[in-house]
Amino acid sequence: TVLSSSTGRQFYNLSMPGSLWTLFANWHIEGENIKVKEGGILILTLFGGNDLDDWYYNPKLSFDSFPWATGYEPILIQIQNFQDRSILQRVFKQWQLRRTPSAHKIPTVDLADRGELLFFGPYLERAQRTAAQLKNHPNYQHFIGCLDAIAALAQQRGLSLILVNVPTKGEIYHPRVKQESTQAFSHLLADYCEENQHPYLDLYPAFKRQARGSEGVSSDLLWWRDDTHWNEKGHQLVARLISEKIKTIQRPTTP
Repeated sequence: TVLSSSTGRQFYNLSMPGSLWTLFANWHIEGENIKVKEGGILILTLFGGNDLDDWYYNPKLSFDSFPWATGYEPILIQIQNFQDRSILQRVFKQWQLRRTPSAHKIPTVDLADRGELLFFGPYLERAQRTAAQLKNHPNYQHFIGCLDAIAALAQQRGLSLILVNVPTKGEIYHPRVKQESTQAFSHLLADYCEENQHPYLDLYPAFKRQARGSEGVSSDLLWWRDDTHWNEKGHQLVARLISEKIKTIQRPTTP
């Protein structure tokens, strides 16, 4: 990978769809099967577009008695999984969307000769949340609890922890969101890292600089035109920024 070649380190990707709780649970379980030397680095990318809004399956953060689901809980989880993956459920959700007029109004920005740049509406709205709205979010305490648990597990395994803020596509390219974005999620992470003495990398400034050009958009887009994920150029930029950050991290000493 780009990160491996630029840093001389081996990387494992433990990302998976879901909330921060899902990432914590996956790393707690799979991390024991990965041979990571003491002095390694855990890179945790956080996205204000959905990391607060995804489903936090279970507020429990203790794995002392794994599996933690007891009694009727496994049955409820099986039912929930069946509902989430059911074809009938997906058809019903598509039917609901078609009945919602706003669902057909996909936010776009015209890039002239490059066509329209498409955006995901909820991400545009979430980029404008204030600090108070974030802290009053029903999942906020779960989110912070998961950060604390991940940091504690990293320390236990002798790893440094880097938190990385990932901006939304709208914060970089959508004219209205660029002006109205509060950067509250980024500030929240920066405060958390300062308070807990974790290295912090905010991708927003570099992405914003890269996107500048004629009419505010450079010739090389960093996201796919019709998707919410980075394209090859975006991944290359992120790899370079993380590589540079890693080089500034000193290996922790065992207490």
